[in-house]
Amino acid sequence: MDQDERFILEGVYLSLSSACDLRCSFCYPQKAARAKKEASGFSIPKTLEFLKRAYPLLVKKELTIGGHEPMNFAQLPELLIGAGRLGFKKIS
Repeated sequence: MDQDERFILEGVYLSLSSACDLRCSFCYPQKAARAKKEASGFSIPKTLEFLKRAYPLLVKKELTIGGHEPMNFAQLPELLIGAGRLGFKKIS
């Protein structure tokens, strides 16, 4: 990469879980949708530290949270509060 080339990071996408209550026919990772496990090794403090380090590099201060059904993720409220405190302008 040349000195003048730079990466542009618009935002962060976190996939929290492969757990899902639904059995949508259009869901491409059908096997994963049946799995009832959250991302292994997930830690709120480590994730917030990552977000803190990534934040200054982002053009858009956006955080997108995904995974089959992020609302099933028990630590979601803690993650949302922490991300908001870091200054993310849009969390979806």
